[in-house]
Amino acid sequence: MLKERITIILFFILVVFICDFQFVQSATYENISLIEKINNKNTFIVDTEGDGDFVSIQDAINQSNDGCIIEVYSGRYNENVRINKQILLIGIPHELGEGNDTGKPIISGFGEIYSPHVVEIFADNCIIKGFLIENGGTAVSINGENTIFSYNSIFNSIRGVSISNEGNGSVIHNNTFFNNSDIAIFVQFSCNLGILNNSIFEGKCGIKIDFSFVVFDHPTGIILRDNSLINCGLCIKGRSMQNYYIDVDTSNTINGRPIYYLLNETEMNISVDAGQIFLINCSSCNISNCFIESGYNGILLAFSHHNIIKENVISNQSLNGIYLEWSSNNIIENNIIYRNGRNGICLQNSDGNIIRFNHVSLNMHDGIYIGWNSNNTNVSRNTVTKNYGFGISLAYCFSNLIAKNLIKNNGEGVGIYCSAQNEVMQNNIHKNEGWCIQMEDCIYNKIHHNNLIKFGYHAMLINSFFNLWYRNYWSNWYLPLPKPIIGITVLYPGAKPLPWINFDLFPRIFPYGW
Repeated sequence: MLKERITIILFFILVVFICDFQFVQSATYENISLIEKINNKNTFIVDTEGDGDFVSIQDAINQSNDGCIIEVYSGRYNENVRINKQILLIGIPHELGEGNDTGKPIISGFGEIYSPHVVEIFADNCIIKGFLIENGGTAVSINGENTIFSYNSIFNSIRGVSISNEGNGSVIHNNTFFNNSDIAIFVQFSCNLGILNNSIFEGKCGIKIDFSFVVFDHPTGIILRDNSLINCGLCIKGRSMQNYYIDVDTSNTINGRPIYYLLNETEMNISVDAGQIFLINCSSCNISNCFIESGYNGILLAFSHHNIIKENVISNQSLNGIYLEWSSNNIIENNIIYRNGRNGICLQNSDGNIIRFNHVSLNMHDGIYIGWNSNNTNVSRNTVTKNYGFGISLAYCFSNLIAKNLIKNNGEGVGIYCSAQNEVMQNNIHKNEGWCIQMEDCIYNKIHHNNLIKFGYHAMLINSFFNLWYRNYWSNWYLPLPKPIIGITVLYPGAKPLPWINFDLFPRIFPYGW
């Protein structure tokens, strides 16, 4: 009896030691060891053919206590698993007794609706190793601290592993993720994590770390090392600079190219083929001559100022080619940006930037999007073509200049929403499928000296007043008289729209020669 008690005490000491995040930070995470078996009284056997103690993983968990080991042998286990005790759940990749099952045991859910989470972990200090987990909304949801999740394969789900704000101190290492449609590893509000040596194939996003609804005054304590991402990328979202303080080095790759994650750097030159490039609180850096494809945001700047992004080729990103947030006075010029899942260039909460001489095409939403309090932006001399949304759009911003751009063959030409005091001038807005210019809930904007060329209607106004139109060329207007511009106004929610007319008082009869 005394021997059994001593053994159990040693077991708990080892588990706590393994799960301590400082152990991960000491660079020994490659050899994180897992406890095998203590004695028969603390180990339950699960086998689909009935050769063990249980045929169901959940039944074994229900009968276990904190500190038990549950060994699961090869086979398919069609069930949702809820772990609410401190256990070691270990997959054994061969048959036990009768039967011919081989390989890692498979935990299979019942699809997104009936298995929003195939495996849910609520207890602290659990270890899950050696499984194939599939067919759920989220394959694995970690809500317990100091979880070690290793040597598993996650596939055919919407999300692979999700770590909530209760999953602090967990380690996700040596796993394989494939064919998960949205996110392989999703971290929300959790700190002091190790995400190490995982292989992630396809999907919209490989690793997403989201602090967009919290503000920290300290670094996150998250480490990324030796992760290989194929045709998917890394997404970081936050509201404060500290939210972006994540330890990511170049051992992490996208399609074999390193991820460059720069913190607090100045006067750095980056001229390499990269998987992705992040500048966090950086200034006076130069990103040039890079070829970046098949990530998430090709280049992301956050809280970074006075940088230059030029002469890069960026394509096939899940989200944006170039994305700036809380970053001012940067120059984006002479880049080729195409076939991205949302926008070619996107700005949020970023002032005083210059976007010029870029070729932006074939993006699924807008070519260039200036949004959410991004003011005093100069967008000039860009070629913006064949984007599925607007060529150039402004939303919730002020005092921007859109000048001398070729905006052609897009879904729409220029869109302006909830914005004021912007100027659109000397652009060639040519043969876009929808409106050349559309305004909604806008005041005090100037639209002048543009070529507006298409069949049918050229502009649309919705609840937009006191905007000044003059000296534009309209391809369907041939008279030296004020050109009417159709619009509607809605006096209150639910009311019928009323017609509204604005005028270009001095329309040009012939197109400009630029």
